[in-house]
Formats: sequence, structure tokens, C-alpha cells
Amino acid sequence: MNSEDLVRALETVPEKRLKLLDLTWEVVDENGEIDRDKVIRLAAEIENAFQEARAYTHDTERVRWGLKTLADR
Repeated sequence: MNSEDLVRALETVPEKRLKLLDLTWEVVDENGEIDRDKVIRLAAEIENAFQEARAYTHDTERVRWGLKTLADR
């Protein structure tokens, strides 16, 4: 990977706030415990947020690999 490839890879990584983190706060009660009823109610949304986080992780891993490859040259 050259620096131009890295720039293209960086351009594909969206800047975003991961929904999974927001949902985590929604399912924690005032005592800091997980509210199972909220988790069940939000299960589909949590799964979608997990998939979003997984895709984001994949994209950032590509960037990390590119930076490491360039630094090792």
C-alpha cells in the first residue's frame, strides 16, 4: 500500500458516533445495572448497531494496516 492508497482508504472511513455506544447507555438503569427488559425490547436495534460497529472496526483496521505498512518501509 502506498500513501495514495492510504488516502483513498481514509476517505472511505466515515466519521461517526457509533449507535452501539448510545444504546448501551439506554439499557443501563439508574443503579448501573443492565435492564434486561430494555435489552430485549431493543434487541433488533442493538444487533443492527453491532453490525455497524463491526463494519467500522473493519474499515479502521484497514487504515491501521496501511499505516503500519507505510511505517515499516
